[in-house]
Amino acid sequence: MSRRSPVASVPPVAPVVPLRERFRREVASAIAGSAEEVFAEQGLHSAHVGDIARRAGVAVGTLYNYYEDRDALLAALLRERGEELVARFEQAIASAAGKALKKQLGAFVDAYFDFFVAHRPYFKILLEGELTQLQDSYPRSAAIPSHYHQLIFRQLEGLFQRAVEARQLRVAHADLYPWLLLGMMRSLAVCDLRKHKTYEPSSGAQLVNVFLGGAAV
Repeated sequence: MSRRSPVASVPPVAPVVPLRERFRREVASAIAGSAEEVFAEQGLHSAHVGDIARRAGVAVGTLYNYYEDRDALLAALLRERGEELVARFEQAIASAAGKALKKQLGAFVDAYFDFFVAHRPYFKILLEGELTQLQDSYPRSAAIPSHYHQLIFRQLEGLFQRAVEARQLRVAHADLYPWLLLGMMRSLAVCDLRKHKTYEPSSGAQLVNVFLGGAAV
């Protein structure tokens, strides 16, 4: 009896993106990256669309073909970075699932600071506190960071809830754990941005040690 040769599984073919659309995405990405730098350097009060366009290497008119105004541009940037950061955390939590709590928290903290090192200007925009004061000037942008903070908070809340159920953390005041860890992470980021101390990977590991030293069973 003849044997059938096994049929090799064929990986799905990625859809072909038309050249025009690829070019549009590249230009939009270049504009967003330039906006990230200019907003961080000049501040949200003073940033000029012309400076953003020049840094991106496009005409001001081209920029307005992609974004209606500064608010639309900032909103797009905040959404893009927020989605990226949430995805990084999801991946980190999934990769460390089932491991010791210290490993799980280490993966979460490392994901945050890997992104921080790659996008310091974005964090400068967030941490300078300007957005909450600019509801009138940036009505579409002002609430976006809060939305992604809530998503990240829920991710961390779930991680801590599982740790409490596994008796890896004390039950008392467990609702404070996400606030405490995020606050410690924010403090390290602020310390870096204000030039007191440049972030190093060992700082993230020490942060986890300090946190668990007060919360671990």
